[in-house]
Amino acid sequence: MRKRPAKSPRARRGAGYPLAGVTVIDLSHVYNGPYATFLMAMAGARVIKVEPLQGEHLRSRGDMGGAALPFAMLNSSKQAVTLNLKA
Repeated sequence: MRKRPAKSPRARRGAGYPLAGVTVIDLSHVYNGPYATFLMAMAGARVIKVEPLQGEHLRSRGDMGGAALPFAMLNSSKQAVTLNLKA
């Protein structure tokens, strides 16, 4: 039997997912938009969450180590950045 060459961790992570190789910019807040981009992330997309400097409103609802549970669930598997458009 021949051995297959080992794939890099990045290649293994996205392989076989329908949105592998797609980058999504998430500008949404509260529930519907974050849920849609959460599903995209679970389908293999790279999701970049853009928030205002004070953070998304959902962060302040409840307290679970500094982040609300819905916020933590809906924004898992996303990269977060902040953007200051007023400066």
